[in-house]
Amino acid sequence: MKTIAIICLTPFYKEPRVLRTIQALKPYYNLIIFSDGSSFEGFNSINIAKFNLDYEFVYSENKLIAKFQSVLLKLKDENFPSVSYFKKKFWHYRVEALKLIQMNKFDLVIAHGIYALPFISALNCKKVFNAHEYYLRELEDNSTWLKYTRPYYNYILNNHLRNCDLVFAVNKPIGEEYEKTYGIKYLEITNATDFVDLKPKAVTTEISIIHHGAAIRNRQLELMIKCVNLLPDNYTLTLMLVKTDEVYYNELLKYKSSRIKFIEPVDVSLISKSINQFDIGLFILPPVNYNWLNALPNKLFEFIQGRLAIAVSPNPLMKQVVNENQIGIVAQDYSVEAMATSITSLSIEQIMDYKINADLIAKKLNGGITAERIKKSVDTLLN
Repeated sequence: MKTIAIICLTPFYKEPRVLRTIQALKPYYNLIIFSDGSSFEGFNSINIAKFNLDYEFVYSENKLIAKFQSVLLKLKDENFPSVSYFKKKFWHYRVEALKLIQMNKFDLVIAHGIYALPFISALNCKKVFNAHEYYLRELEDNSTWLKYTRPYYNYILNNHLRNCDLVFAVNKPIGEEYEKTYGIKYLEITNATDFVDLKPKAVTTEISIIHHGAAIRNRQLELMIKCVNLLPDNYTLTLMLVKTDEVYYNELLKYKSSRIKFIEPVDVSLISKSINQFDIGLFILPPVNYNWLNALPNKLFEFIQGRLAIAVSPNPLMKQVVNENQIGIVAQDYSVEAMATSITSLSIEQIMDYKINADLIAKKLNGGITAERIKKSVDTLLN
């Protein structure tokens, strides 16, 4: 049995794309997981995340000395954003993680996330990069990110992406962007989640809406709260949020009321079953950057497996899935008013019809298809 390494510098059991990769390959290959040292479903990961740190220059508070340091660094070509600066910044601590990886033997490696990319570039085996998004435009709405982080990401992609044998792209537009910019081959591996054997819950006059995901400020989750507050009193919204940004999460708690409820998140494998009790899955995602404009997120597929009617903003890929499969409504624009209008236009019978359609498509649009694509591509690379 051949061996595959999977590198994920965040807790791998919290990453749906990593878990789907593991599930697709574990019956056929020996897997070694490099992550944060956590364990999940019989897999123990080797802890390299503790070395995932960046070298930072420390400038003197003395202005004269700081000026001298700056001139000296420029002369040494070690000032931001020079190539030597990025090399030193990336590998200063992470070389220890690379040593841990190189102590093992494997035939193919799959890297998840941009900071894992330089690791696989340094290895002598077949290489796959699982791109969770288009990193060069990740937070392009943030001026600080554009100035300091984007050049770093650009350096990593320019110097390491072409060393990969294949890139898994989360959707076609992102895959095409990588192909156009870096001349690589990509395979579309969506976020479709595993099939769950459920039935849609009957709809009553009390309409229950659910949104689940991460509490991330830029996603402006308060828009969905404001939307539901525009609806009649028989509509409620439940938020099941991971406290990614705890300060922001606590700010959202201020909206808590008899109609705006908060519940604790469940394990990713239990999300579809947990949300099955609700009627509508809601997601308003302002298109403030390229990735969010082209979002085709986990939660959309989890709404489907949960057998919910779906209400989404008009992000093109979400709109396409919802409309083609007749599983919900798409707001006319990204405003809370447009979404509220779309939701209130639905009768109880229409919501139930969308839930029944979600039940039908759940048998076709699930992680089984992506698992087959992952395995087939890996089999081909390993011949």
